[in-house]
Parts: sequence; structure tokens; C-alpha cells
Amino acid sequence: KKGGWYSMRIVPYRTLENVIDGVVLSFVDISSLKEMDELNRLATVVRDANDAITVQDFDGNILAWNKGAEQMYGWSEAEALKMDIRQLVPKGKIKEMEEFTKKLKKGENVNSLETLRLCKNGKTLNVWLTITALKDGSGKPIEIATTERDIGELKKLRESSVKN
Repeated sequence: KKGGWYSMRIVPYRTLENVIDGVVLSFVDISSLKEMDELNRLATVVRDANDAITVQDFDGNILAWNKGAEQMYGWSEAEALKMDIRQLVPKGKIKEMEEFTKKLKKGENVNSLETLRLCKNGKTLNVWLTITALKDGSGKPIEIATTERDIGELKKLRESSVKN
């Protein structure tokens, strides 16, 4: 491991006669604490993002669901964690989703794209989907992470500006 974070403590060294005869330096490796700070910051960004951010396994089980996903789709985190991601995918887009999953499982990248997703209330949303594989320490894909942004209003604005 290259570099690291250390806490340094300097304490006077006293003899039995209570005379300072030097210093004692001690170093404590706090790299893991610094890494935890970074992870906590990233977790806060994901948790509080306005975009829907989800994690699912390769079988489609939803493993993580942020506040943005709750607001966009209408399911609470508790509800979503009991769901299969296919419940958010319109029937006509299931094959598209299965193709992404196959590519990610093989370690291939998937480009971001426009697609459709379903809300709890039955509404269909136009979303911009960014999808990536999460990998274990050896680089093997183990889960799928998605970020989805509702682009319905943007599409309407674009279409109205083209007409005018």
C-alpha cells in the first residue's frame, strides 16, 4: 500500500527523577478512518441525490433504493427491497434490460441511453439510464448499479421547440 494517513503523538520522556530526557513519538495508522470518511460522504451523495439510484443483483432483486428513486417511482425503500427490478420495466423493454444484464455480467460496458420505466401509480416515465456493473475485489461483476433521471419534461420542451 502506497502512502497513508497517520496520527502522530509526541510525549516527553521523563526519567525516574522526573527530568525530561527526550521525547516519545508514536504513529497510529488512521488510513481506514479516512477511507470511512470518504465512504460516508459518497453514501450521503447517493442517499440524497435527486436522481433515482438503485442496486440490484444479476437476478433482478433490488438491493438498494435511494430517496430519488422513492420520489421518482413512488415505492418506499422498504417496498422496493422486496421487489424485482423487472416490475419497473415495461413489457416492451424487458428484452433490452436482459441484454444489458448479459453484457454487464460478462464485464462489458453499457452506454447510457433513453428508455422507459414504470411508477407505482402506473405512469410510464421517459428516463435517461446510466447502468454499470459493481465488481468485487478480483474485478468480477457482482451487482448492477443504475442512475435514472426523469427526462419527460425535457423531452416535451425539446419537442415544442422543434415545432416552433
